[in-house]
Amino acid sequence: MAAHGLAGFKKGAQDISSSSLGPGRGSLARNSGSTQPLKYSASQDTSNLVLKAEASSDTKPQAQPDRSGFMTLESRLKRYHLNYLPRVSRERDQKPKSLRLVLYRTVPPASAVVMLACSPDAHAAKGPKYSPAVRAVLDYLKDHPMQLTSGTMMYYEPNQDLHTPLPAVADSLSPATVSQGCMKDSGFSLVVAGLLYLALGGLDHAHNLVTPLCWGSPTNYGGKPVRGSAAAKDAAYVHALVHRSEGFCEGEFGSGFSNANYWYGATGRHEIFPAVLEAACKLAAGTSRLEEIVARHGKEFDPYKFNSVCSQALSSKDQKLISFCSRVMEAEWNLLLEHSYTKMNKA
Repeated sequence: MAAHGLAGFKKGAQDISSSSLGPGRGSLARNSGSTQPLKYSASQDTSNLVLKAEASSDTKPQAQPDRSGFMTLESRLKRYHLNYLPRVSRERDQKPKSLRLVLYRTVPPASAVVMLACSPDAHAAKGPKYSPAVRAVLDYLKDHPMQLTSGTMMYYEPNQDLHTPLPAVADSLSPATVSQGCMKDSGFSLVVAGLLYLALGGLDHAHNLVTPLCWGSPTNYGGKPVRGSAAAKDAAYVHALVHRSEGFCEGEFGSGFSNANYWYGATGRHEIFPAVLEAACKLAAGTSRLEEIVARHGKEFDPYKFNSVCSQALSSKDQKLISFCSRVMEAEWNLLLEHSYTKMNKA
């Protein structure tokens, strides 16, 4: 059967499975433009992508939805007499540019296209062009994603005295390599390198890089303070993430979770908070308990509340909640990386 509406896809586009699609929101619009779009929201629930749709007056489903209003992607689309052909379009460098779900009716002529800009690669393609050192870490994280754990012990020692095992991709990691040697002394290269070390499990390495930018006193592990740095706010944010990763472990000033709250206060409101909340909403969509947790943030991401949820998830050993927190952490980290890297290049 021929699929309609494929015009515009680049040559070499590769098929992907429906389980590769992440959560997102949007509408299904027929090419003819003669009808109202079909609103939808998609979310990841365990191993299945689920689609919730609201039909316009002339596009009603053939039967009532199940009690939750959610069904598997294939089942929901069949209710609207739609088949699906998910594809990803790629740039010349073969990195995914965007994720598209192409829908077509079994009876022509109508068809529809939905943009789901929610995969990490699609998001990265729209962001800055990262240096090879940054890209290497991002490639590593595809197979080794960040996970919420009960905590990583920190040693509060200078780098030369640390024996923390790190993956080989960290061997060439430094402020100079992440900025490709074009350091303009704004401090953001330290923040970016700190974020990368954090994702690789190098909490002390990250801590040593960002502490001088946001702590007014010299330390034996970070050295002299850098006063008045434009990167102080982002450094404080990374500082908070480091201690959140320290978790229940006891550090210099109590547990990691407790110390993280101090650094959230030092950070204040951050520019990426709205985007973090949006990502959390998408990740929670379709699961009422998670939606309620996100709703408590109000109109903007509240790092204190998220810190508390992470602690509760680990204390209760709630695997679904731990998985949700891990994915929100990953989205937050990516957003802060993009923000700081962009600032570094504009400094």
